[in-house]
Amino acid sequence: MKLLYISPEFPENFQNFVIKLHEAGVDVYAVGSNDFYSMSEKVRSSIKYYINTNLENYNDLKNAIHYMMTICKIDKFDYVESHNEHWLYVESKINEDFKIPGIKPNTLGMWKKKSIMKEMFQANGLAYAKGRLVGDLQDAIKLAQELHYPVILKPDIGVGACGIKKIKSQIELEQNFEKMEKPFLMEECLKGTLVTYDGLTDKAGKIIYDSSFVYNETGVLDYLSGNDPACYIRKDLPPNLVKMGQKLVKIFKVERKFFHIEFFDHHGVYTPVEVNSRPPGGHIIDMMNYGLEGDLYKAWADMIADKKVTFQNRKYLCGYFGRQNKNYKSTPDDLYKKYPKEMITYFVPPALYWETMGKHIYIFKSEVEGTILNIIKDGLETI
Repeated sequence: MKLLYISPEFPENFQNFVIKLHEAGVDVYAVGSNDFYSMSEKVRSSIKYYINTNLENYNDLKNAIHYMMTICKIDKFDYVESHNEHWLYVESKINEDFKIPGIKPNTLGMWKKKSIMKEMFQANGLAYAKGRLVGDLQDAIKLAQELHYPVILKPDIGVGACGIKKIKSQIELEQNFEKMEKPFLMEECLKGTLVTYDGLTDKAGKIIYDSSFVYNETGVLDYLSGNDPACYIRKDLPPNLVKMGQKLVKIFKVERKFFHIEFFDHHGVYTPVEVNSRPPGGHIIDMMNYGLEGDLYKAWADMIADKKVTFQNRKYLCGYFGRQNKNYKSTPDDLYKKYPKEMITYFVPPALYWETMGKHIYIFKSEVEGTILNIIKDGLETI
């Protein structure tokens, strides 16, 4: 089996996918933007052939793949993967041009455009945030009056919370209108806690692993205003959330991929926000592994290699908080002394994640939800 992996160099923890593919007996070929020797020896030895090219220029990338196939005498790749939403369109184009099974450009809209996701929620009888695309200031002002402030502005195509703004008045709307790429989506501000339904499907679209995490009360939008982010992965999943998540995985035809679905939970009523055919970002997949005491990198690779994939029951809740540059009551040493069994790691993430995940990340686990919440409280308390 031959798999073409796009951008194996970033993010660093996703390099484990390449390593586990190799261990599962899959021949891994890769294209990326970094020098081959910038990656660890273990990653390099897991790749049969690598080409450093401009991934943002599709013609350059296409020529590089043709060259690779000629040099390596490859008739056809079995799969293409990146696990990265930024490269999803590139993945679909490679599938189309090289006749590889998987997503194609003509079906990509439902996984990339939030406006199409909203249409699919509505068409399938699901709750959804009221709103629509706008591109004219007067139309935006009129819609905001209909929805009532505060309203949410978000790019139609975007990753995570990037580019999303919470607007509290017409003055703020007028100030931010020109900063938004047109058309953009304006929606009502939903009440509730932001939660997720995440997991992995096999080649037939069957869910073989699922999980869920809960954001702290401020919510992801407030992180962009300087509040500290925090969330935790649950041990037990609410049945209604699982039912809704399973329905969306089927509607959006997620096959042999991870998924990351966001909802607002208002007293047990789940309103879908968006559906992503990728793992949750940053370190979240590692948190899933800590809670599971398993290896989702290996599970995905084994699924690709047609090997049996099994999981044990979730043993722990796993939490994280991200600190900004504030005057906190507890030092890292204080937290490790107070919670020696629970604290797992502390690190500085890549600068790309600072705005939404914090500049200093702490990860911890416990079998007790109250302990997780206490660690978050202690870790984010300021002087």
